[in-house]
Amino acid sequence: MLRFLRKLFRPRLRPMNVISINRKHILHNYDYLASLQDSAAMFPVLKSNAYGHGLEQVVKILNKTDAEYLVIDSYPEYVVAKKYSSKPLLLL
Repeated sequence: MLRFLRKLFRPRLRPMNVISINRKHILHNYDYLASLQDSAAMFPVLKSNAYGHGLEQVVKILNKTDAEYLVIDSYPEYVVAKKYSSKPLLLL
């Protein structure tokens, strides 16, 4: 009974904002920036949970690029990125 009452009177909270990740756009942006200077190596930097977009999701997307390294901001993020990255990680 108590569980029913808690469920009945619990506030229904929903997030006010939603972030959607478009794989095609991330890959296009990477290719565009890499094409600006062909002789330079590009290392995508993922910090602060990939700027709030989700570290796991963005690492999985960036695995499909030709980047030599992915750059990570902190050790806790390194641990998460290591699970999903097939590329070497550079820890700042």
